[in-house]
Amino acid sequence: MLCESCGFKNDDKNKTCISCGKIITTPVLSDEERRAKIDGLSDKYDSFVTSKFDKIMKWVFFALAALMLVVNIIFKVHVFFIIVLLVVPIVMGIGVGYPKFMWKQNMKHYKWVFDNADDLIPSQFSYIMRRVGFCIYLVLIIILEVTLLISQ
Repeated sequence: MLCESCGFKNDDKNKTCISCGKIITTPVLSDEERRAKIDGLSDKYDSFVTSKFDKIMKWVFFALAALMLVVNIIFKVHVFFIIVLLVVPIVMGIGVGYPKFMWKQNMKHYKWVFDNADDLIPSQFSYIMRRVGFCIYLVLIIILEVTLLISQ
């Protein structure tokens, strides 16, 4: 924290300036600034907020589905593989791009297992693992497609 009197940079825990000895006052935020700061902090690990990464991954999955459709038709891959390799990236794109929708779908499953399923909320761990899972799915889909094309 900077001293308003002399400009010396003090530790945040200091109540007086080390250089000049004046009392360090903390800046007071207006209500708007405080709300904006709280809103920004509360969304940091909110599992329902779609980040830039999520938006990019959503379109990567959708583009991958379209590319796989074209490539599989050109190489005359069996219809079953075309459907599977088309549906999986589309579902992954929906999953990464629309987390609230996917949570509602998961809640339908959780209600069969947990008595208090309505009280469940996603944790920070699920927030991180969801993103890791989508990256793993992306790699697996590409590996499966390449393996299928090589075996043709």
